Amino acid sequence: MLSPDEIDAYQRDGYLVPRLKLCEADVDKLQRFTQQLVADNPQARAAIRRPHLADAAGSQTLERQVDWLNIAKNPKVLDIVEQLIGPDIVLWTSTLFYKAVQEAATPWHRDKCPFLSLSEGEAIITVWIAVFDVLRKDGALRVLPGSHIQGPLDLRSVDDRHIYGRLCLTETDERTAVDVELDAGQMIIFDASTVHGTWPNLSSCERYGYSVRFFPATSYFDRSTTLGLERSRELILVRGEDRAGNISCPMAAADRPIIKTSC
Repeated sequence: MLSPDEIDAYQRDGYLVPRLKLCEADVDKLQRFTQQLVADNPQARAAIRRPHLADAAGSQTLERQVDWLNIAKNPKVLDIVEQLIGPDIVLWTSTLFYKAVQEAATPWHRDKCPFLSLSEGEAIITVWIAVFDVLRKDGALRVLPGSHIQGPLDLRSVDDRHIYGRLCLTETDERTAVDVELDAGQMIIFDASTVHGTWPNLSSCERYGYSVRFFPATSYFDRSTTLGLERSRELILVRGEDRAGNISCPMAAADRPIIKTSC
């Protein structure tokens, strides 16, 4: 659980590296699932989206979708998310990100994009879990503390297929950036408005991170204003009550098989 000081730091900085770390057995599972999913999807580039769902975009082998869902629903992770956005939690999406050897840096951007249309504000929270150790040379994430409460920054492009809202930052902005190096099983939690990017991967190994995004079930996901496949996106209630009426089909968490974590 987060301390009051950690909660204050998250609200001030827009990100947090909690003390929580997945146990060794769960890290081992995550690494095995990752290696298999990537091997089964050689056509995928940079990201495999929604491995926790049967309609996962670009995913060829889905026998382990329940395992990916189980990682996203780790009770200890949800305990922390609850402290930050409240007790009613919807799983919005998940993505396995990977950065190939010698792959370029990911530009500065925010995760807020046109298809994130929620009522009652946009309290979207990302939990990015390191599959293996991630150092700066591997393509570690970088964040700008406090950028979630800044006004608009200069946009380089708002029509990119992979990065929505690439940002042009000043040298002063970049000097405040924090590099987030993580051990396997560690995670960074950040607000959808927090500006972030990555270093290039200059190591001899690919870099992997499992990203899971949540929003409070007191907000309503308006499908009528979304784009493309997002209109049919399956939302999963992972904790509490669906107070805004987001779960219109019987695919809620309670209806799915759950595999307990190893510890």
